[in-house]
Amino acid sequence: ASVEELRAAMENPPEGAHFIDVRKKHEWDTGHIEGFRHIPHDELEQYLDELKDGTQVYFLCQSGGRSGRACDMLVAAGNANAINVMGGISEWIARGYPVER
Repeated sequence: ASVEELRAAMENPPEGAHFIDVRKKHEWDTGHIEGFRHIPHDELEQYLDELKDGTQVYFLCQSGGRSGRACDMLVAAGNANAINVMGGISEWIARGYPVER
């Protein structure tokens, strides 16, 4: 998904949708999107059961690499509704969208 598609989904979220930021804590602390939950990529495996209920899960990282791998993990766990936000928080910020600190 593009950051524009993410914004639209956040304004009118699909029922039960999850928004997950998989960056490291120090990255999260520098700025994150309101409404996102922080689960670092290296801790994601322990949350897969909670996320594999079939609802849409939007994954975000710095630029799209780790969030892409997070999508692969979730699909392998049984949820085909994993969505990678391409460009990540970098693209979000470049477009002038707000972040929290």
